[in-house]
Amino acid sequence: MGYGKLLNIANTEVTLRAALRLAMNVYDNPDELVDVLFEKYPAMTSSSTQERTEAAGQLFTDFLFASGAYNEAHNHALYANTSCLLFP
Repeated sequence: MGYGKLLNIANTEVTLRAALRLAMNVYDNPDELVDVLFEKYPAMTSSSTQERTEAAGQLFTDFLFASGAYNEAHNHALYANTSCLLFP
C-alpha cells in the first residue's frame, strides 16, 4: 500500500471538500470558508492526488503553525508596551 492510498482526505476533491466542510462546521458560514480555502490553495483542485495531498498538507500546516504565530505577533503588537513591528 503506497503513500496516500489509505485514509487520504485529499484522495478526491469531493472528500477534501467534505473534510474541510466538517472542520469549518463550527462557523456560521462554512461553505464560504471552504470556497476561500480552495481559492487560497488552488492546487487542491488539481487532478493529481499527490498535488492535492501536498496542498492539503500545506493548508493544515499553515492552520496549525503559521496562524498561531501570526496571532501571537499580532497580539504582541497590539498590547506590548514598546513599539513592535509586524510583518504580515
